[in-house]
Order: sequence, then C-alpha cells, then structure tokens
Amino acid sequence: IEAGRQMFNIPSYHLMVDIDGVKVEGNYTVGMVTNSRLVGGMKNITGTNVDMNDGLLEVTLVRTPTNPVDMHNIIAELTNSDTQLGSHIMVDKFKGRRIAIEAPDNIAWTLDGEYGDTVRNVLITDCNKVLNLFLNRRKPVKLVNPSDAVN
Repeated sequence: IEAGRQMFNIPSYHLMVDIDGVKVEGNYTVGMVTNSRLVGGMKNITGTNVDMNDGLLEVTLVRTPTNPVDMHNIIAELTNSDTQLGSHIMVDKFKGRRIAIEAPDNIAWTLDGEYGDTVRNVLITDCNKVLNLFLNRRKPVKLVNPSDAVN
C-alpha cells in the first residue's frame, strides 16, 4: 500500500523540448537523451531501431503519472518495441541531431550516472563520426552498422 502512495510523489519537471525543430512541451518525470540499445540494464527501452552510427540521438520523455492507469500506459509504451516515434499517451519518443531542452527552474542532470550540473537550458548535439577508432595500429577499421552485419 505504501508503494502505491509513494508512486505519485515522483518529482515532475515542466520541459520545453526542441528536437530538430519539432517542439514538445509538458510535465515529465523522466527524460533521456541516449544513443544505446541498453539503458539501465533494459534492452530496447528507447526502441528497437537504434543505430549508434546514424548521427541521431534517441529522446525519450516520460510524462508525469497521476493515476494507476497512467503507470500502466508508461510501462506498456516503454516495453512495447512496436511503439512508433512521436507523442503518445504517456511517453514521447523522438530522434534528432540537435536537442534543446528548457525548463523554468534548474534541474540536476546526470551523464552516464554521474552528476552533470544543475541548469535550466541544455543543448545536446550529435557529432557524428568525428572520431576514427583504430583497433589495429597499422590499419583503420571501418565501423559496421549492426543492420548490415550478417549473422
């Protein structure tokens, strides 16, 4: 019973988000800008069409729940791999190269689980293919898109 009561004491933040010119605004309890198939040990929570080499970041915004049905919708939308990009009942999912986030108050940010400062405005930009990785000192290795790999 106590867990049910605490479920709705989750902090909420009013955010104005611009993803490559697409603007969304709302009260969110969780926001993630990622480029990974695995977040917090959960596979595909940001979608199944994640390509870490496409120059796009995945944006996942979870609206603040106000009742048990909202919690059900959040879980369903996060775990359903068929959820399309765009705004949904409780989870907004987008992809973009440039993500600007504005809040009326300072918000504490984390970067890979580490404290990232407390700010009102954030600009996140994907700098696609700016680093060359060398796995062998004598010859560069071309990065392979997982969808192009043969099993």
